[in-house]
Amino acid sequence: MGLCLLFALCVSGCQDEASLDEIRRMHAQNRFAASLEPLRVRLFANPDDPELNYLYGLTLLETGSPDTAIWSLRKAARSEKWARASGIRLGQAALATQEWENAIAIANQVLESDPETIEALLIRANARLEQKTDPSAALEDFERVLDIDPTHLDAHAAKVATLIAIGDVDEAAAGIIRLEELAIAANAQPDFRARVCTIAALFASERGLDDEADQRFSDCRSEFPDNRTLVESYVGYLDEKGRVDEAHQVLRATLARNADDSALRISLARRLISTQRFDESAQLLEEGTKRPDLAVASDAWAAFADHYAAKGELSQAADAYQKSLDMREESTVFHRLTYADILAQAERNEEALEVASQLENDVYRGLIEARVAINRDDPAKALARLDLVLPNWPNNPGARYWAARAAEQLGDFPRAIEEYRQSIRSGAGFTDSGIRLARLHLAEGAGEAAWGAVSRYVDEHPNDPEAAELMMKIASVHGPDSRLQGVVRTLVSRPSWPFAVAARAQIVARAIGPKQGFDTIRKASNLDLSRQANLPALRGLVDLLIEFDQPAEALQAVDEALKKTLEIATQKKVQRPDLLILRGRALGANGRGAEAKRVLEEAIAQAPLDASAHEALGIVLANTGASDEAMQQFARARELDPERSTAYLEAAIHHLDAGEKERAAELWRALLKERPENSSAAYGLARLEFATAKRTNAPTKAAFDNALRGARRAARFGGGRPAGELLIEIHEARGEQDQASGIRAKLQALPAPSEPASPAPK
Repeated sequence: MGLCLLFALCVSGCQDEASLDEIRRMHAQNRFAASLEPLRVRLFANPDDPELNYLYGLTLLETGSPDTAIWSLRKAARSEKWARASGIRLGQAALATQEWENAIAIANQVLESDPETIEALLIRANARLEQKTDPSAALEDFERVLDIDPTHLDAHAAKVATLIAIGDVDEAAAGIIRLEELAIAANAQPDFRARVCTIAALFASERGLDDEADQRFSDCRSEFPDNRTLVESYVGYLDEKGRVDEAHQVLRATLARNADDSALRISLARRLISTQRFDESAQLLEEGTKRPDLAVASDAWAAFADHYAAKGELSQAADAYQKSLDMREESTVFHRLTYADILAQAERNEEALEVASQLENDVYRGLIEARVAINRDDPAKALARLDLVLPNWPNNPGARYWAARAAEQLGDFPRAIEEYRQSIRSGAGFTDSGIRLARLHLAEGAGEAAWGAVSRYVDEHPNDPEAAELMMKIASVHGPDSRLQGVVRTLVSRPSWPFAVAARAQIVARAIGPKQGFDTIRKASNLDLSRQANLPALRGLVDLLIEFDQPAEALQAVDEALKKTLEIATQKKVQRPDLLILRGRALGANGRGAEAKRVLEEAIAQAPLDASAHEALGIVLANTGASDEAMQQFARARELDPERSTAYLEAAIHHLDAGEKERAAELWRALLKERPENSSAAYGLARLEFATAKRTNAPTKAAFDNALRGARRAARFGGGRPAGELLIEIHEARGEQDQASGIRAKLQALPAPSEPASPAPK
């Protein structure tokens, strides 16, 4: 009773301290953060008041929590008086959370009642631009804004940017001149003048005038050295030209002048993390954690969570995020949701559920509960929980992503594909949905669908190495020659180019011949294979040489790279664990197991977090009879990289050879959880389950259900003749002769029999 009374007195006192008029004045002075607590207090007493809900939603939007602003703004929008203002803010929140379709729908609702609402036209135009599907419609919206207000500078700038995007060179050139005139006439603020300067530089780049673009960017930076739009655009320009190190230097120099700019620090850290320059990202973030401004230090600790997650150290990521929360005066719902999600990723399930239980919103709780259910190998429960979440938050890319993952594990691939598509539509950059969907489509031979998925992903992640590999594979097998030529033009100047070269060589070697595959890397690519940046291409060459039974040449290729590296290094000692890993693999392929073991152990000592080193050592140990040690190395490789297929398949083979069938089955199931399109694992597991079912007394048709599902999966994802023959056996065992005959007829059109996708159980 005493606690209730104390709280009531607090509410009363707080209301007296900050009246509604005072809160309005705070907003007029842009003091949104100061109004948060007074608004919470007033909302506790009047939870349905439309103006309070509008003001609270606006405050959340202005203080960086657009996702949590939505709920209050929707409540305010039910009031006729606040519907228009709330609709505009809802549209801005949808833009901020990259829910493009939702932003367009909200803007349309506002425009239905008032077609000349400039804010709604701008929301719709910007969402259409970000969708990258109909820039002409965005242009119409910007022109409509200018019809209403010819002096609207932002609309003029956006119109010119859109003209550049659609390739209307003459109109864009005239628009830039007009923009510069308007900026001078209106005595525009520096931010706007910097934006105009940036647009002119980008326009030069779009026309292929790189020297002019460089000069314009240089002039812009001299006048506006720390303008955020300019810096981001210049960095993007440098990335596009393959000048990634220069982009890093620009960000470092800008950060040196603005040490408390958290967004800048985090942007640079993420770039370093994406290229696995973890020592540099750690140093950068550690500097941030020591800043005297607690908010800046908190942001750095939050970014450390990404750093640890990229290294596979998820528990440390959760601890880092906890430190970030400890430094905040008050955490938002989004912060607590993020913390729960990181705990779930680390499989600290009970802690994740405990944090989630403190979230008032059932939708947020549902996201975490579903994630934990997936951790606990209960995809049906996860999907059922997400089915309650999605109607309330249909455009959440993460929820759609995990619904797809759960559907995959249940073998419901039509739903998985649709959920991935929706996740991409809702936010292509938020998850790896584009990669996972492209893999599924490519494995089932749907080249156009695979191309569409990976293209959307690359728009958001231009330097992603796996995306580059997929683009090259798809373009090499599916589509016109112009697609392949376009991929080469796009990737040749990017850091991911060596990955693409290796993928192309693999396809050429198998389709035309080994020599042509080797030459794709050695000659056609024109890459210096001794350079660390080109390691993926060298690794691809070693893979092919070993695959096509030329291990001596593989060892020679690695030793040549090592020799050249040492010559360049001259005096200083060079540590290249990446080359040691390749050398260990080549030595093992040459039957020199003891040497290979020593070299790989040295590589692991230098790079203990490199999954490929543990995998390579596992193969060498298994081939020399050290099975227990080999299994430990394979397990470590899987821990560091859960999608590393070879670490599962090699271990499964050795368990199978040892008669440990269930352990092999566990590995196949674990791999299919991460890579559901892996036909080797699907085939091996189906063959094992079929053999088990046949051994039961008087097996019923249902006894073969698991084997049938697995064989169908293997057949769907490229299992070929072996998968088809297994399907025939299963249907015959079930007494389904018509189905068996139909599959047998289809197999007659396939090439000559190949080796099984995975060894048959003994």
